[in-house]
Amino acid sequence: SQVHYSNDRGETWRVVLHAFDLPDGPGYGCGGDVLAFNPSSPDMVALGTANGLFLSRDGGQGWAAHGYIGQRFSTIAFSTQVKDLFVAGSRSDAGDPGPKFNVYINDIKQSNPRPVLSLDDFHVQHIAFDAREHSMIHLATNRGLFNTWNRGATFFQRGDLRDRMYPVSTIAVD
Repeated sequence: SQVHYSNDRGETWRVVLHAFDLPDGPGYGCGGDVLAFNPSSPDMVALGTANGLFLSRDGGQGWAAHGYIGQRFSTIAFSTQVKDLFVAGSRSDAGDPGPKFNVYINDIKQSNPRPVLSLDDFHVQHIAFDAREHSMIHLATNRGLFNTWNRGATFFQRGDLRDRMYPVSTIAVD
């Protein structure tokens, strides 16, 4: 995979990031390249790859590793209320020891924080920050809908969905 950049509204493009070849085959849908733009700093872009997390502070023209080497990212979301706060979900490769999926809550000044949630057979498909309550974060997962009201100190599963294990692929919160 590559990241391309345009500064003329898409008339021309140039490659600004190489070397993110993603594996083919089963299980790929749980991880891959994902971009997120920081609403409080428009030039900041986060890129989750099969090889870790990368940040750009110049709108995608230059990139620096932000850590999480060996983690394959499937989702990233920046807070709309707390400057430079983001949540990222990553998956370890099937052969790796330990948890298969990790959720990180991170300020961009931190590098490689500990995960706030680690579970086997668990995949976060989408993340949404609550627009009214800045510490509330919602996770759409293969096991249903999960929430934290304290920025990841504890998570709970929606009570009305707890027994059903419905996969949720996306969530929107107003």
